[in-house]
Amino acid sequence: MGRERIGPDFVVVGAAKCGTTSIDQVLRGHPEILLPRGIKETYYWVQPKSALLNGIGYREKDVITQQGDYERLYSGEGNSVVKLKGEVCNGYLYYFKNTIPNIKEALGDIKIIIVLRNPVQRAFSGYLHLIRDGIIDETFRQAIEREEERIREGYWWAFHLYSVGLYCDAVSAYKENFSNVAVYLFEDFVKDPGAFYRRLFEFLEVEADHTLDVNAHANRTGLPRNPILWEVMRRDTFMKRFAKLLLPGRLQKSVKRYMEENIVKPALDSELEVELWERYLPDIEGLSKLLDRDLVGLWRQE
Repeated sequence: MGRERIGPDFVVVGAAKCGTTSIDQVLRGHPEILLPRGIKETYYWVQPKSALLNGIGYREKDVITQQGDYERLYSGEGNSVVKLKGEVCNGYLYYFKNTIPNIKEALGDIKIIIVLRNPVQRAFSGYLHLIRDGIIDETFRQAIEREEERIREGYWWAFHLYSVGLYCDAVSAYKENFSNVAVYLFEDFVKDPGAFYRRLFEFLEVEADHTLDVNAHANRTGLPRNPILWEVMRRDTFMKRFAKLLLPGRLQKSVKRYMEENIVKPALDSELEVELWERYLPDIEGLSKLLDRDLVGLWRQE
């Protein structure tokens, strides 16, 4: 990866389904912060790209591979108020073995932000994301049981529902390799988003009291109340692209928020929940020691 500094001062590395889309949107609204233009997750620092498997679900257009393309995402900022460049890519936590050495070599000891969530709930949310977007049509148990097979077949990591929730080794590696690592919890984000963002901005050393829509919760997962309308809105059609040209940005955001707020989250099968909890427990115990916080007690109460 060359040694020239070409990118961000901080990276939100994950985890997936832990509020990173909402965090990305709020960071983009802060005048002192610049994120990659037009894309949330670049996967640029996951090298070699073969680690991403290039299997089912992989979309090459969503993965930045060339240094010049990555640099251009930060070019032309034209804003002297910007203090920090950042990136949000939740794949960087899961692919920590591929990502950490590349970031260290090119960017040095930058700030790292990690957001974690009860791994059972995170896996279920990941499953509902696939269901919501019509990618799979199976039960949560079937999706969990097929995971190892899908990994062997090279499926995109969004299908690695259980594996993505094994946080301890990844968090430990980031803490060992970077001196400024902040670990937050999705549960705190949901409980008090204002306090969550104040802590985040203080860590980044930017204006902490800037007025932002911190209560927005983007990319909700579940089952749409109106599946037909959801499918029409989700598909990339000529009419949809035409409507985007005509509708003001604020109205587009209102439509998107309306769609996401009309998502219903079904109940998680209690038997499977207990099974997954027992599988995750050793990792959660290790993470609790690492972070000096009783995550077993916190997450068990949910």
